[in-house]
Amino acid sequence: MLAILTWQISDALKITLLGFTDEEISIIGKNYSPTVCLHILSSNFAESDLHDLFSSFEQWDSSVQTKIFDYAVRYIARIIDDPNSASQKLKNNLLDSESVNRDEKIDLFIAMMPSLCENSIKEFLTLLNLTDYLKIFDTRSRPKFEINDENEKLLAAFKEANMIDNYDGTMKEPELLPTTFPNILVTPNKGIAVGMASNICSFNLAEICDGTIEVLKNPTVDVERILELVKAPDFAGGGNLIYNRESLTEVYKTGVGSVRLRARYTYDPAANCIDGVEIPYSTSIDAIIKKITDMIKEGKLKEVVDIRDEIDLSGFKLTMDLRRGTDPEQLMNKLYKCTPLEDSFPCNFNVLIDKVPRTMGIIDILKEWITFRIGCVRRELTFDLGKKKEKLHLLLGLGKILLDIDKAIRIIRETKLEKNVVPNLMEGFGIDEVQAEFIAEIKLRHLNREYILGKVKEIEDLQKQIADLEETLSSDQKVKKHIISQLKEIKEKYGIPRKTRIIYEHEIGEYVEDNTVENYPVRLVFTAHGYFKKITMQSLRGNDEQACKEGDRIVLNKDGENTDALLFFSDKGRCYKSRVSDFDTCKASSLGEYVAAKLGFESDERCIFMMDLKEYSEKTNLLFFFENGKGVKVPLSAYETKGARKKLTGAYSAASPIVGILREDESTDFLLFSSDKKGIQLSSTLVPLKTTRTAGGVTLFSLKKNAKLLAVSSDLSLVKEEKSLKKIKIPATGVSLEHFDPEFLKI
Repeated sequence: MLAILTWQISDALKITLLGFTDEEISIIGKNYSPTVCLHILSSNFAESDLHDLFSSFEQWDSSVQTKIFDYAVRYIARIIDDPNSASQKLKNNLLDSESVNRDEKIDLFIAMMPSLCENSIKEFLTLLNLTDYLKIFDTRSRPKFEINDENEKLLAAFKEANMIDNYDGTMKEPELLPTTFPNILVTPNKGIAVGMASNICSFNLAEICDGTIEVLKNPTVDVERILELVKAPDFAGGGNLIYNRESLTEVYKTGVGSVRLRARYTYDPAANCIDGVEIPYSTSIDAIIKKITDMIKEGKLKEVVDIRDEIDLSGFKLTMDLRRGTDPEQLMNKLYKCTPLEDSFPCNFNVLIDKVPRTMGIIDILKEWITFRIGCVRRELTFDLGKKKEKLHLLLGLGKILLDIDKAIRIIRETKLEKNVVPNLMEGFGIDEVQAEFIAEIKLRHLNREYILGKVKEIEDLQKQIADLEETLSSDQKVKKHIISQLKEIKEKYGIPRKTRIIYEHEIGEYVEDNTVENYPVRLVFTAHGYFKKITMQSLRGNDEQACKEGDRIVLNKDGENTDALLFFSDKGRCYKSRVSDFDTCKASSLGEYVAAKLGFESDERCIFMMDLKEYSEKTNLLFFFENGKGVKVPLSAYETKGARKKLTGAYSAASPIVGILREDESTDFLLFSSDKKGIQLSSTLVPLKTTRTAGGVTLFSLKKNAKLLAVSSDLSLVKEEKSLKKIKIPATGVSLEHFDPEFLKI
């Protein structure tokens, strides 16, 4: 049947013959006459032509356009879903037609908005009788709108299109800048608003590009793989970062934690001076100088003769003149310990996602950025597609006059009135108003075959570009490939080596205090909430009543000495080492020092147990009790280290949450309490001794289903009236405690 349409017969006969078939016939790419096209659209319409008919609307005869428009009204939902599938003129006609209901017009306008300029938006607002919305573009006015579904949809669209005024109405600004890389992780950010703090460290641009590419390719990538690509934070000021994989993993996973930074220095033996050439990002040269100066004045830093700022055009330099005989390495270890030359950068990756603050790890941030970037790229490509389609449309019109340039010149020359030039060109060549306007504006010198042929040659290239853009826009994977290519280009063009060098904990030296620390008797006080007090005996004579925060209680109150060592255990399975002399003396009426802040605990880490010691005695053990009813005994010597390490990981088993820790210098009895108000009394001799710190232990308390070990106490007087609590074998079954609630004993 299709062959009939190519015969040299009249349109009437073709239409008669077409009446004998109900086969769908495509008119795309065919040279059928307008009459035949109109008949096919009416009787043999192929629905697969819709996309091409809508996008090439201007190229058809006016009678055919009328029929295409009818289909556009019928299938307007398709155009709303994909406004790029229809020509601008067709969409304009739909918005101006009474055949389209108002809700559909509003939906179409909203769908078109991302690709419209401000002037076009204003024109459509006027066309749709939405003149109140023009006030949005006037910074001097604050328009108010009635609460209804239509206004809610429109205002949401304006907000998404970044057409809403800023907070005080003085200007318009984009909600988010369409950066081509995750700038939030490349530039350090620190701020606080509405009570929510955020502290985001910076990473190396090239490494972040690699990490983002990995997430684009593999959305299920784990933290270990990201750590291989994004090795560690990288700060503009350089310095050294002390690498701790455990803490970095926590930061990468949760967005919360901290990293330790150290200054970089050089030693000039000829001048006997140390030059600090790079300092931690989190401090300043003024803070460093002040701290060192104070130590010199207090007599705590006799090794330094003078300190001065020697920053000049050649770069950063903080110079310290040393006393003769001073070991520069030992001095720097001391300064790292006592001054901001070593500092920590606390991480709190608190970001706004859809106006809601969320604390997120690196992978989650990258995924959110990718979602945002895909939207930006789609808008960018949609804009480019629209511009190329507009240019193609003009060139197609220009191609029609190539067939008869003389006719075009004659039409322009013989038209008496200027206003009739465009209509006459439209009628003479079967082109639309936009094409005719373009042709009419061509300079007379360009109305030659060479110029027009040169322009028409661009058509094929434009069609290929349009096809590529449409193909990219139709696939999320192709959009992601586009983003990946941009990231690779950015890495190649702007990527630089790391400025912050990575050093490892085993490579650094620790400052060891000499034995000249003054020793004197003190009272040691530790509370359930993790506060520690060092009180001199002289101070106690005046007032020995211990103050605590509301809801807090004292769990240790004993005599000790200023030179005693201290072990602090956290609820995260870590042991922190310190000395009594590291803490300031205070009065009994004060709250004391918060251990977690003093020793640099993680933000969600609590101190649950403290013990003092003069030496790591073989007779002293630690008893650990867990929520699953198990317990274990570990010798104190297991926590002795050769170096001056301040933190031990894996201090106890992580198989079950910790419930309590007790010290055993000799055999003693203790109480265990379960969540279902039962208890037992056991001797420490029943708990087996294990040499490994992370041993899980054995079952001590036989718990019922859904019950758990709640608390432990060495104070047998708590339930002295209960004689049946004493057990001589493990595991032991609990005895009901009707009149005792152990909740206050929880750590």
